[in-house]
Amino acid sequence: MSVHAWSECRIAMVDPQTGRALPADHPVMVAATKVFYDECTLAERSAWHRFCCLNSRDPADITVARKISARIEELGKGSKPS
Repeated sequence: MSVHAWSECRIAMVDPQTGRALPADHPVMVAATKVFYDECTLAERSAWHRFCCLNSRDPADITVARKISARIEELGKGSKPS
């Protein structure tokens, strides 16, 4: 298996009101980090990367991105960006 440089990148979430990245200890970031690194496979993280960073419109990548996003939202529910 080849490991790409981006496979070790950290996930980032942005506060839509300020446009700034949420700090690592923000509840939404804690949820996102847990989902991304503890629950997602390398293939799912790769699909997320293609969708978010490479603007992939492959239906399989979109499906994975929706699944990951829903799980992050579920864990971070009730959290408001600071």
